Amino acid sequence: MDRLRVIAFSRPAAFVVAEGEGFFVDESLAVEYTQARGSAPQLDALVRGEFDLAHTAADNIVMRVDRDGADLAVVCVAELGVAQRLVVRPEIATIGELRGKDLGVDAIESGYATLLYNILDRRGVARGSYRPVAVGGTAQRLDALLAGSIAGAMLAPPHDLRALAEGARILASAADDFPGYPGVTVAARRSWARDHHDLVTRYCRALLAGARWAADRANRERVIELLGPEAGSPNAAVAMYEAEDRAREVAAPTLAQAHAAMARVVELRHPGRPPEVERYFDPSFTASADPALA
Repeated sequence: MDRLRVIAFSRPAAFVVAEGEGFFVDESLAVEYTQARGSAPQLDALVRGEFDLAHTAADNIVMRVDRDGADLAVVCVAELGVAQRLVVRPEIATIGELRGKDLGVDAIESGYATLLYNILDRRGVARGSYRPVAVGGTAQRLDALLAGSIAGAMLAPPHDLRALAEGARILASAADDFPGYPGVTVAARRSWARDHHDLVTRYCRALLAGARWAADRANRERVIELLGPEAGSPNAAVAMYEAEDRAREVAAPTLAQAHAAMARVVELRHPGRPPEVERYFDPSFTASADPALA
């Protein structure tokens, strides 16, 4: 078995299925999972070589490549459709009420904060009218929201569901504003991935298989069972399954679909004259993992 060190904010259905149904084992992979507390430390650790792969927002990779010239690339887009939703404190009833408030983000410069800023701007709440606060990953944003130190944040399952159980409200869904946006994405150091092409290809193949299997409604009960430990309870697992299922637009997208999705990410950061998608995305691993997607 070949060891792979993966850092991510949570285990989506594609991952727990690849793990629980033996797709990683079928590829002779021993996958070690570590939960990230924020994209900045996550990607710092990836750059230092402390992890091999990271599940992270595609926008984080675009920002790091642009800002730092980082040797990073998205190597797999396993799903299209983003499950992040704008979740606010119970006393907030409208998006306009977020003016003057602190909003929790992972990193102020990138990630799902980019979607948050666009969602608010499209609804007439300009960037300077609220205060983005770097809180950390989804678990940390949930804690800050429940503690009342922030008024709102972008959260995904299972964290948004836990907030709702405490009386929080949902004011917007990223899936509505950004159709076709990359959902489950995997990143790596380009140089390391190039030197371990077969290893990365096998991970992508297993994850793509997990995404397809999770999307098949015939497997609903088993997927819910596998999500149980991640969600925290059987009822939460059902809610997490349904939330991911609603957000998922395409499981195991073709390379043309993945390229178009990455182009949306790049365009949001570079409106008007975006750089080439290949600056941030290496499709060779998906092409090797499943030639039918090429």
